[in-house]
Amino acid sequence: MLIGTSPLNAPGWRQASPSPRAEPTLLSHAVLDDLRDLIGTESFGAFLAQVHADLCAAAEDIARADAAGDFAGLRRHSHAMIGVAGAIGATEVEEVARALNAAARATDIEGTRSRVAVLRRISEALCDEIAWQREGQRPL
Repeated sequence: MLIGTSPLNAPGWRQASPSPRAEPTLLSHAVLDDLRDLIGTESFGAFLAQVHADLCAAAEDIARADAAGDFAGLRRHSHAMIGVAGAIGATEVEEVARALNAAARATDIEGTRSRVAVLRRISEALCDEIAWQREGQRPL
């Protein structure tokens, strides 16, 4: 990895090393391992594909709701993100989505905007990380 570069925004790719878990992560590899054991290796790829699609869609929906000033949409889509992030042990994303949900319930414009900005950044990183997991790759 390049010095001073986060693995979540590195410019290139390489095949996963024997110990990719040494890198900082938004995912809980313990939760992912448990899920893989529970649903089986054959189904795990499809599961990750669905999680990836659901998280990325929720992030896009949150951005649209924020741009429209749609508090009900922010509540609905942050609730979806809470569930999906929680299911894979992505606690940082889950916590920010919960804070966004609370701010949207309170119709707190500043609170929602600040949380949407953070959630946009970390949910994008999480979507990338899930894609890397699915492809067996990680950033340089």
